[in-house]
Amino acid sequence: MPRDIVASLIANAAEWPDVEALVLAQRDGEALTYRELVARAASTAAALASLPDPDRPIAILAVSELDVVPALIGCLMADRLCFVYPPLHGAARLAQALASSNAVAAVVDDAGRETVDSAVSGNADAALVAWLSLREIYAGASAFAGSQPPVTARPDAPGIAIFTSGSTGRARGAVISRADLSARAEAESHWFGLEPRETILALLPIYFDVGLTQLLTTLTLGGRHVYLENWWVGSDFTAAIAEFAPAGFAASPVIWSTVMRFGTDDRFWRALAALSYVTISGGDLAPGMVAELAAKTGGTRLFKTYGQTEMFRIASLRPDEVAARPDSVGRAYPGASFTVLASDDTLAAPNEPGEVVAWGMGRMSGYVGGAPGEGLSPAPTSLGLGEGALVRRTGDHGVVDDEGYLYLRGRADDMLKIMDQRVYLLEIEQLIGDVLSIAGLAVINTPSRSGQTTLSLFHSDPTLREDSPGVLQKLRSKLPPHMVPNRVVPLPDMPLLPSGKIDRSALRDHV
Repeated sequence: MPRDIVASLIANAAEWPDVEALVLAQRDGEALTYRELVARAASTAAALASLPDPDRPIAILAVSELDVVPALIGCLMADRLCFVYPPLHGAARLAQALASSNAVAAVVDDAGRETVDSAVSGNADAALVAWLSLREIYAGASAFAGSQPPVTARPDAPGIAIFTSGSTGRARGAVISRADLSARAEAESHWFGLEPRETILALLPIYFDVGLTQLLTTLTLGGRHVYLENWWVGSDFTAAIAEFAPAGFAASPVIWSTVMRFGTDDRFWRALAALSYVTISGGDLAPGMVAELAAKTGGTRLFKTYGQTEMFRIASLRPDEVAARPDSVGRAYPGASFTVLASDDTLAAPNEPGEVVAWGMGRMSGYVGGAPGEGLSPAPTSLGLGEGALVRRTGDHGVVDDEGYLYLRGRADDMLKIMDQRVYLLEIEQLIGDVLSIAGLAVINTPSRSGQTTLSLFHSDPTLREDSPGVLQKLRSKLPPHMVPNRVVPLPDMPLLPSGKIDRSALRDHV
């Protein structure tokens, strides 16, 4: 069994008390040592001890990672389920999160307190028993410096809820058990070849599943977690790599498409090539963009990973496989399993399309505030997992080839029939990305007045110099007619969800 997250952190604080655990790269080197991190966490746990209703979760609302992380660890120390919700996401979404989770209290900084006040004002469903000030909690942290906080390690204890809007548009928190958090950290350290005391550059926030796991993996290894807030500034990226010499980092397609657009300085790519590894996580890039990225990063190991908030990493493509299979998301990630089911819930044959179904490590236990197992499904008998087993039906469609590699084809509700041809929006986006050599694009389907499906291409890439007619002419010369959009809409910036994914409902408002 993997070592418990909190036990690992306390042991690291005892062995390396003055080693930096958390660093804010762009804020004059603000940092917390392992001794300071554990003391703040222990002070948080003590403050939570007086709260009622131990089964109700704690909301954490703060801006700085140096405030958020100790509070999160303190909740784990106190055996309290918690979730992180950034104040910048606004009061309306927070009100949804508080109501759906039935949170009992919030630990907040000044910005968090203001957001909570606005969210609960006149909203009985979002009522809280208490607000706890992180400033006051951490003021008493010195009393816990050098102490050995008690460790509760119930394997079935709920650990952290990660909020996602999913396909519903409403905030729901996927509950990840404490044992699963520990298993994720161990799997990540082995998969990426991480060593104790290494530095990891953090671009993804800790309310994002990949960002959370990267944080916990770094802390269990006694490493240094360097948070880079302004990752879109190429010079800051280069400076952070030069100053902190990280082993690597995880990045989403949005990040990669941005840095590939602006990170054209040779120094940037030389700095990136000095790393041990990087990942494409939280989505996919067009195969052509993947191949270009692999070429630009030189000897750096490039991993592709695929998963969901409710199931974390389902599949991954190793660096030595990326060049040959840039359009695949790989084979099963350690500890996880997946298959593709046909429409009758039988196992799909190799290369037969169907829904991706996953189980194993990384699977949530359900949604916070919901019924047990909500968001999961009984395992079909064709999987042979036994009575009572639960799986995650991802809603993603794809195929698995003879060697077990998964190729995604899009969401079930993104499969269209145009000119009697069946096609997925993801497939169209990938092909357009390759033809135009851009990323960060989206294709939206809407019915025309005649009832036929029309496609609109949105992008925010300033390097695309052609006007809309020129873009359409280029696409017509490379793509089959049913994949060519009816219009091209350039935007200053793509609208994004809090997860960093493109907000497609906002794009439909443009149409």
